[in-house]
Amino acid sequence: MISFIVIGMFLQAPNEILQGLVDIFTKPGLLITDYMVVGGVGATLINGALIGLVGCVILKINEIPFNGPTIAAIFTMIGFGLFGKNLWSIMPVMFGVWIYSRLKGKPFRTYIYPALFGTALAPMVTQVAFEFDWGVVIGVIVGVLSGMLIPPLSNHLLTVHEGYNLYNVGFTAGFVGLLFINIFRNYGLDSEIVEIWGTGLNPVLRWIFIPMFLSMIVLGIILSKEKVKEYYKILKYPGTLITDFVILCGFGNTLINMGVVSLIGCLYIELTGGQYNGATVGGLLTMAGFAAFGKHPKNVIPLMLVCGWALIVDYYLFL
Repeated sequence: MISFIVIGMFLQAPNEILQGLVDIFTKPGLLITDYMVVGGVGATLINGALIGLVGCVILKINEIPFNGPTIAAIFTMIGFGLFGKNLWSIMPVMFGVWIYSRLKGKPFRTYIYPALFGTALAPMVTQVAFEFDWGVVIGVIVGVLSGMLIPPLSNHLLTVHEGYNLYNVGFTAGFVGLLFINIFRNYGLDSEIVEIWGTGLNPVLRWIFIPMFLSMIVLGIILSKEKVKEYYKILKYPGTLITDFVILCGFGNTLINMGVVSLIGCLYIELTGGQYNGATVGGLLTMAGFAAFGKHPKNVIPLMLVCGWALIVDYYLFL
């Protein structure tokens, strides 16, 4: 996270970063809103880093141990901080989860992961505030209400997919978002599909993130020492919730897995001629995070191949 801030400050001048953050903070964040287009690469990296730091502070205050779901949560928050979340829009959702914990009479740490992953609903806050033009106050209220719905629903919806969807809280956020969007439609407010998609950023982003993912493998090997040969054990797990690779196989081997899975994502972008931008890099960081919490090469490659084949078929059918 600190490296993101440092790199961001090298990529843009201070006044450009400040203006870029203002643009990011005041822009509706519906999918797909690439903040690297909205505010610039430097400002976007800093926004993602600040979001990650907020998550780390919350985890530290609540004395949550460093493990697989912790890594997944922080990397996911950083990743989506590149194309939809910003530093202030995540706060109302987390505050809503905190209010729910108070109403239930339980410590906030009980619902810490719904709070962090529940920030998937942050774009709804900026959508209400700036696109619907209801103002920041109403946007915050909507965010708080959505946050209050996340914890109880996430527990119930886990039984729907029986742990085969690692993004359980994200899955829940989709249902909450669907509820609110239908309420908005009743008031004549519909959300248009957004596609702000960065291009031409490959030369910069490729040489930021590929070395970062490679360094995970190198550091993992150093930390694992003689246990590096046990990495193969990770590949034996199906990865369904809850599969914490940090506990099961050690932090070093988990880091190796994070680097390998992320580089598979990079290879996919390279082979398909894709773009490195806020959205795709956000996806890579999410892959990295969940490589500590269920993903590994054996369970991600088949899905990626199927998706790639579907894209090829779709391309030739509509050529």
